Amino acid sequence: METILSSRCLDSEMDCAIDQGTSFILTDDQGEDGRRTMEWERDWFTGVLEADRFIRPLARSKKPFRVAKAAVATRRNPELFILDGDPRIVALYEHWLTLQEWVKTPALYERLRPNVYMTAFLEAFTVCEEFHGLLKRSRNAIGDKLCPVSRTAATEVINSLNAAHERLRQLTSTPEFRRQANKAQRAANKRRRGLATFVDRLFEKHSRLIVVRVDVGYRREHGDMQLDEVQKHRTALLGNRRSDALFEHLVGYCWKLEYGPLKRYHYHMLFFFDGAKVREDMSLARMIGQRWIKTITNGKGTYYNCNAGAQKRYKFNAMGALRHNDAEKMQGLRHVVNYVTKIDDLVTLQVPEKTHTFGRTTLPRDTGPSRGRPRAHASTPLASLDQKHI
Repeated sequence: METILSSRCLDSEMDCAIDQGTSFILTDDQGEDGRRTMEWERDWFTGVLEADRFIRPLARSKKPFRVAKAAVATRRNPELFILDGDPRIVALYEHWLTLQEWVKTPALYERLRPNVYMTAFLEAFTVCEEFHGLLKRSRNAIGDKLCPVSRTAATEVINSLNAAHERLRQLTSTPEFRRQANKAQRAANKRRRGLATFVDRLFEKHSRLIVVRVDVGYRREHGDMQLDEVQKHRTALLGNRRSDALFEHLVGYCWKLEYGPLKRYHYHMLFFFDGAKVREDMSLARMIGQRWIKTITNGKGTYYNCNAGAQKRYKFNAMGALRHNDAEKMQGLRHVVNYVTKIDDLVTLQVPEKTHTFGRTTLPRDTGPSRGRPRAHASTPLASLDQKHI
C-alpha cells in the first residue's frame, strides 16, 4: 500500500486538510490584500502536494518516455515538435518549476525542506541538461508552455529525461532512502494515532465538547520573528491556563508549529472545552486571539478565528459544538487531525535538535465511565474513522 500522502483515499483527504490547515492569519485590518495572501499560500501548499503525488508513482514506474508519443508536430511547421503528447512531461515541467522556485528562495528553503521523494526528484533531474535547456528557452519565449523543437532536439530531450528518470528510480530504491521514507511514515502514523486516541479519551469523559481552532502568527512587518521568541509566546499563552479564567473549562488542546512562504512562523491551535459548561465557541476563539495580540505579543501578533463562519468555509466542519455520536463532524475533526499530523511527511520544518513542533496536553486518565445517564447513542471513535471512510 502506498504511504501516507499518495494513497488514493488520501487525495481528497489532504485536499480538505490543506483547506483546513492553510487558513491565512487574517485580521479585519488586512482586508482583500490579506485574503489574496491566504489564497496564494494555500495554492503553494497545494502545488507542493501535487508535486509529491506525481513524483512517488514516477519513482516506481518503469515506463520510459518515448519520442513517438511525446513529440507532437506543430500545425504551422511539421518539422517542429512540442513535447506535450506525454502528459507526464507537462506535469514534470510544472512540478519542476514549483520545486525550483522553493529551493531558490533562501529564506524559505533554509527553514522548510521538501520530503525525501521531492529531494530525490530534484537531485535526479538537476543534471538533465537538455531538458533544462528546453525549459529556459520556453520560459524566455512563451512563459509556462513548452516551446517547439526539432525532432533531433526532441530526441535529445527525451533521452535526457529517461536518464534522469532512471536516476530517480535508483535513488528511491536504496535501503537508506526506504529507511528515511518509512521513518517519516511511522512518525506521522504514531502522531495521528496518539492524537486520535487523545480526542477519543476526551469523549469518554465528556459527551459534548466545544471545539475551538485559532491560528496565531505575526503581522507582516514582524515576519522575521526568531524561533526562540515564537516559542516563548506560545508558552506564555498556554503556560498559566490552570489559573486563567479564559481556560477555566478547557479539557485539552494541541498545537502545531509551522512555517509558510508568507506567514512565516505560526501556530495552528486546537482547543477542547467542556460542552456542558461553555457555549460560545466563536467568542472563545476571538478572546484567545485577542489575548495573543494584545497581551502575549504586544501588538506584533495576528490571528485567524477559524470558528467564525466555519460552516460555510469548510467542506467538513469540525468547529463548535461536537457530540460524541456526530459522525459527520467527527470526520471533519479527522481532517484537521490528519493535516496536523501528516503535513510533516510533505515538508520538514528545520529546527534545532530536541525542538518540538507539535504538542498536546497529556492523555486524560482512564478512571472509568463518565458520570451522568448512560448514552442513548453509540459514540463514533475518531481512531476508528479509517481513511476509507473519508
